[in-house]
Amino acid sequence: MSVYLDKSQKNIDAADKLINTHKIYIPSIHCSYYSCLQVIIHILYKIEGWDYSQIKAECERAEHGSHVAMTKIIKEKIMRDSNNYSFANSVDSNIGKLKELRQNADYWDKVHSDGEWEAKSKAALSLAKGFINKLYENIINKKK
Repeated sequence: MSVYLDKSQKNIDAADKLINTHKIYIPSIHCSYYSCLQVIIHILYKIEGWDYSQIKAECERAEHGSHVAMTKIIKEKIMRDSNNYSFANSVDSNIGKLKELRQNADYWDKVHSDGEWEAKSKAALSLAKGFINKLYENIINKKK
């Protein structure tokens, strides 16, 4: 297993434990979001054969940051290689929803009840797991 897939799995496991064992909801959203980006990084390095300088250059060209750049690259790859246009078109919304939840949890001062944070954290974890499973189905497992 690559270091990025390992990190991704550890973030998913951490999110699950934070939510279901420890009832600590806010940081679990951060874990769910970054687990998806780590799978994307794995795909760029291990499947596409990119090196750090290529990823850095693409991210520097992006007008809206590295996460947007990586999301765009992976969306284009899905469309090019798997012809799963439905999944490709859902990439922006999946990552967008996760990013919004993460930003709300990490930065904004809006107050939510524990019940609201629990629902948001469970939604983020479910979304991340679903997105990662689709990445495995459409890209990772096809390269094995």
